Amino acid sequence: EGVLMVTGDLVKFKFTFELASGTLIKPGELGIIKSKAMWYIYVLHVNSGECITVKEANVKKLEI
Repeated sequence: EGVLMVTGDLVKFKFTFELASGTLIKPGELGIIKSKAMWYIYVLHVNSGECITVKEANVKKLEI
């Protein structure tokens, strides 16, 4: 892979995640990178408007 991800990139989730509210993020749903720290990224889930911290390996950058 080795695709550089930066703040503002549109990404697609690879796995199912449950947010604190109980909302499920399913594989293929979209997010926007809000910030990065080391190999963790803070992603805004487009459908729910909630944010989640995930490892960079758990999302795939959408090509433009």
